Amino acid sequence: MAGLIWLASYPKSGNTWVRLFLENLMIDAVVPVNINAPKRCTVYESRSFWYSEVTGLRHDRIDYPTVIHNKAKVHRLITGLAEGGVLVKTHAANISVFDEPLITGADTAGAIYIVRNPLDVLLSYADFMGMSVDQTIRYMCEEKSGISGDYPRVVETVSSWTTHVESWTKHQNPRVLVVRYEDMLSDPLDVFGKITRHLRIEASQEAVERAVRHTGFDVLHEQEVEGGFEESFENRPFFRKGTAGQWRDALTEKAIRVMVREHGATMRRFGYITDDMPPPPPRAPMRPRRPIVKLRCGLPLVPPSVLVGYEEIEGIETHAGKA
Repeated sequence: MAGLIWLASYPKSGNTWVRLFLENLMIDAVVPVNINAPKRCTVYESRSFWYSEVTGLRHDRIDYPTVIHNKAKVHRLITGLAEGGVLVKTHAANISVFDEPLITGADTAGAIYIVRNPLDVLLSYADFMGMSVDQTIRYMCEEKSGISGDYPRVVETVSSWTTHVESWTKHQNPRVLVVRYEDMLSDPLDVFGKITRHLRIEASQEAVERAVRHTGFDVLHEQEVEGGFEESFENRPFFRKGTAGQWRDALTEKAIRVMVREHGATMRRFGYITDDMPPPPPRAPMRPRRPIVKLRCGLPLVPPSVLVGYEEIEGIETHAGKA
């Protein structure tokens, strides 16, 4: 594959796990690659230096419209990093903003999309960001949700959980491999083997098994305990539990019902609706509701403490695009 190969997911859905597996596999690491080691085989599309490179602007002058209108230039720049495919991590939804696609088709060779039960995502994301369950539910249901552009990152447009998942998976595409986080846990050799074959990586079964061992939850968790992790937020653990089904003991019936009401159709597509779930409540009459803290451009801000140099502009409009 020549071009960009996206490692895409909604936040806290297993993207980092897949990235670390590929880092270990592609260099055939004898010992586990440290989670804070320089990335040798993958890049992050959200890093501000890409946008500085194509615009000549300092990172603190790169506002949200500048990010959107320079996506295509950044993606073309990244494709030049290698003759073959370039693995690029993203949490962006596959949608258009200001009539500009966030995932440019001309430079895209393929994708791995990881989906996780949103009830477990809810718990993991709330803990990771230090938000309440109610705040996180609103964030996961808001079409204009995003991840803040605190240095060295630029803003990533995430949208709601349903819009994110559907934007990448609704239209069947042989170049897009969709895997479930829960299957990565229950049968990692099978799922990571599929990922290896989809990317056309020449690796022996022994090498795949070794990379799976090197990125087991216990290994990653121990590395974080010993040396921290650069992707954690405010020193909260990134590798939290690494299990599925935590929501059954941790979420209230009300929280489950609201999430099912908002995301039930997509949850059912991926087998996340079970018979023992409480029925969703009826929709309340529409009334004004104060959203989570928002960027002045209309994107909810995570974390709510970072807001520097944004111009006053119209709220963005998003729509699902083809995967």
